[in-house]
Amino acid sequence: MIYFNPMPETLEGLKKLYRKLSREHHPDVGGSDEIMKLINREYTELFKELKDIHIDSNGEKYRKETKETPEQLIELMNRLNKAQKWVDSAENDLLEAEYIESMYSDLFSTLWQHCREAVVKYLKALIVFKCKIPPVTKNMSKLIEICEKSAKINLTYIYKECERLANHKHQEYEFDDSYNASGQILKDTERIKYFVTSYLEEFLIGKFFEIYFIK
Repeated sequence: MIYFNPMPETLEGLKKLYRKLSREHHPDVGGSDEIMKLINREYTELFKELKDIHIDSNGEKYRKETKETPEQLIELMNRLNKAQKWVDSAENDLLEAEYIESMYSDLFSTLWQHCREAVVKYLKALIVFKCKIPPVTKNMSKLIEICEKSAKINLTYIYKECERLANHKHQEYEFDDSYNASGQILKDTERIKYFVTSYLEEFLIGKFFEIYFIK
């Protein structure tokens, strides 16, 4: 073994290391396709050896038959890494908006456009994760509809923020003080970012892995 060395002793240890290696070497996050193929091959081989060897919260090993397959985690990580590409691109827009807010308080319309572009990409990250090709459209109302109806993602937590950012005339942000308006739109964007990255992170750490594939 090249990448799983030293070799994990339990299935949980193997999956944890695989998730880490996938985030580092997957081609969608700047890695190599050839290296990722090798990592997948090694993971699949080790999975067969360790699939029934587990560890409990006290660090004690035990044996229990698992119904998982190595392909399930490989598929999950493929989708997470594709989604991460959209998240990384959204980050660039958000950073640009924060720079504008700190340097040019009178460029509210430009700041709003960067924040809106960031949120479009965050929503597309969710759509990609759910195994769906994101539409070319930048229509946020359409993207919200796809997330909720097709991808089955509950956006209640960020619906109000998405609706404000989707307003093409940004009336919802027209305060007496443009500084307050800029601060509010950045807060809305940060809240959406937190929701999307937290949603993806839950799958990355494997918290909902078993539940997700049993559905």
